[in-house]
Amino acid sequence: MRLIFLLAPLILLISNPSLAVEVNITAEFKPDSSNPNINTFKNTTPISGYCTQILSGCNSNTFTLLIPGLRTEARPIMAGQADLRQGAMLKAPAEWRSLDVVSSKGKLETMSVRIVGMGASHRITPSVQRITGKDLPTTAHQELWLGLDWVNTPQPCIFTGNARAADFYYQFFWKTPTSGICGKMARFNIPSFYFSDINIMYELKTPNPLDLSEGIYTGQLNYTIGPGGDFDFGDVLMPSDNALTLNFSLSVQYILDVRFPPGSERLTLVPDGGWQQWLNRGRRPEKLFANQNFQIWSSTPFKMQLQCQHAAGSQCGIQNSEGHLVPVETRITLPSGLMDSHRMPVNRLPLSTDPSFFVPGSYISKGNAALHFEVSQDSVKQMTDHAGKKYSGNVTVIWDPEI
Repeated sequence: MRLIFLLAPLILLISNPSLAVEVNITAEFKPDSSNPNINTFKNTTPISGYCTQILSGCNSNTFTLLIPGLRTEARPIMAGQADLRQGAMLKAPAEWRSLDVVSSKGKLETMSVRIVGMGASHRITPSVQRITGKDLPTTAHQELWLGLDWVNTPQPCIFTGNARAADFYYQFFWKTPTSGICGKMARFNIPSFYFSDINIMYELKTPNPLDLSEGIYTGQLNYTIGPGGDFDFGDVLMPSDNALTLNFSLSVQYILDVRFPPGSERLTLVPDGGWQQWLNRGRRPEKLFANQNFQIWSSTPFKMQLQCQHAAGSQCGIQNSEGHLVPVETRITLPSGLMDSHRMPVNRLPLSTDPSFFVPGSYISKGNAALHFEVSQDSVKQMTDHAGKKYSGNVTVIWDPEI
């Protein structure tokens, strides 16, 4: 009993192998200052299959991949088989499927993929001329199938115009707008038939890279292969693998750069029009302020907050030698295309020691921005009660893409 118990799982493993093939799909986003309006992922997966032969059949959104090692077993195909599942057929998963991609820091995003085309080489033994009695391979392939050769696409698949015919094989590619069966009925018995060089055309929907933090986002999507599976070759042509795993890797490289003119590290708060006119009039200034322009480059969400030498609540302040402190309100204006957390334009938005969040609507290259510092009228009144004293303080403004 013990020996039989130990061997039983081994017998099951050998008699029911589970074989899978994996393919890697990669894409990246790198901000390009020469094309700031292009804010999408670029597919960096090496192209194989149909698109390497017929460039006009592909576009910037569709790509093809040869599935390495995937083929079907060689089986006879009987003539006049009305049930397509008993003959030569294929079906691809044409509907959109979503998957999660996760960064190394655990940030979760969603992307989608669909299969929009499928092709292969069908291999025939003996030669198609011998089976049909026709001399030329092209004529023989047309004679072999009801509805002519495989460049004449059965519904619901769509004609692509791609075909190569030879004595023992026929290379084709079909668009798959729906997940329906596409098959051909043989007019002659075919002693041996199988698919090889199977390749797929896919389309991606990726997240907006401007909403993502820098990093590499990875995820997997699994498809079944075989009778009744996602990729289906009918009930006669058994696949060499029963699963296909697509491994996705999305790389995001951000830019966040701010540049200030020389001398910007020291600012003097003054009233409107300067001190002289207020001194001449003998009046107290309404407020003190300083503006500092700078330039910003941004392709990523970021947060801003203040760090203070002299804290005044959630604001920074300036202080005299006697310890009297008044708050300095710090505000930010950002260029069009950089928005606050509510997706609103940023014009003199208050900053504090608590973080404020900003998101790019497009890649910002050398955008004009400004910091605004202001002491209110009430605080100026307090300062005049300490006439002759110097007020100073450090205000550190922090830009942080690690949200």
